[in-house]
Amino acid sequence: MNKVINVIMPSYNCGKFLDHSVLSVFSQITNHKIVLLISNDCSTDNTEEVLNRLQNSLFRDNFEIQVFNQSSNLGEVNNTKFLLDNCHGDYISYIDADDFWINPNKLDTQVNFLENNLDYSMCFTGYLQYEDGEYIPTANGIVWLSPPQNIDIDKPITPDMFISTNFIGSSSRVFRNYKNLIKDYFVNFPYSDWPLNFEISLLGNIKYLNFPSFCYRVHGNSLTMNLSKDTNENIDKYNERVNLLQIRYKSYGKIL
Repeated sequence: MNKVINVIMPSYNCGKFLDHSVLSVFSQITNHKIVLLISNDCSTDNTEEVLNRLQNSLFRDNFEIQVFNQSSNLGEVNNTKFLLDNCHGDYISYIDADDFWINPNKLDTQVNFLENNLDYSMCFTGYLQYEDGEYIPTANGIVWLSPPQNIDIDKPITPDMFISTNFIGSSSRVFRNYKNLIKDYFVNFPYSDWPLNFEISLLGNIKYLNFPSFCYRVHGNSLTMNLSKDTNENIDKYNERVNLLQIRYKSYGKIL
């Protein structure tokens, strides 16, 4: 039975990347219906113009673009919440507006896994890094990045693994359409992916699928690149976030 897949794309000042990102979603090969929801978070570049052009030029029977232009800047967490609240499909996939998918069977592969494994809440994949039009090589050449070596990719990913860090490439995720995933404590995080992955892990197992599905675009204006990493203030905030996840974990009936 064909499903509806909501693909959410929060966007802020990513106008120059949107053609690449949106076309990578449009190019997915699937019989499922794709509804791409893009929320322009009051961008100051040409984002609105680009989205209007794309919305009026990309047509396919099982593909739809919904564009939301915010009148004020919501911030990444609230912009993602807005998109999640407007999802009405069976599954949700996420893509950052400056990333792009590289496997045309990405959605089909991940939805098929979730359809056949009802005890899993989400699945994710590896990814490549991309900068200035070139793939970034590792010591072994151009290889995809998978979870850290201390994680056994043959076993389910569980909530305790997210207490101290996030290791999932945001644009690789497909998860079930659970309601009210974003909680009040998310405002203490600079972006939603870490606590969101943790919340999804509380609802079922998570599976890593061993193939690269997207390119993480490395550039100076990305949200993660602009976060400071070495200040005492940042260390204090990190410890605060870990504490919030520990509290949430205990409140959900788990034991650390």
